[in-house]
Amino acid sequence: MWRYEFSDRLDLSILCADVKVSRCAGFAKADETILSTGWADLTGLAWSSQGEEVWFTGNRNNGSSAVFAVTLTGKLREVTRIAGDLLLFDVGRDGRVLLGREDWRGGIYALPPGESRERDLSWFDFSLNTLA
Repeated sequence: MWRYEFSDRLDLSILCADVKVSRCAGFAKADETILSTGWADLTGLAWSSQGEEVWFTGNRNNGSSAVFAVTLTGKLREVTRIAGDLLLFDVGRDGRVLLGREDWRGGIYALPPGESRERDLSWFDFSLNTLA
């Protein structure tokens, strides 16, 4: 039997995802266990070096993402947090972790009539168009 981990976004309108594992026999999925629920952002799933936890990056409140670990019994712990968003790429058998730091920026650009260059109309680091 093999176990694998995955995230499942239940409803894109409410931005909620779960961490799950499944036991497999051949190509058939035998059972599915939800380990952790209610994640607004959930990325970068990987097994821990000992295979006892699923590690992932995420957050529950649309804030900065941190690295979390959850056991197969559902015990959750925060592994690390820094300023900014983390993205887990992999956990090696020797325990080394490959992480990235994401910097997001949303902007608004406009090309006014009669001008040849676009103007940056962004305010701070994350402007969004809310016009219908």
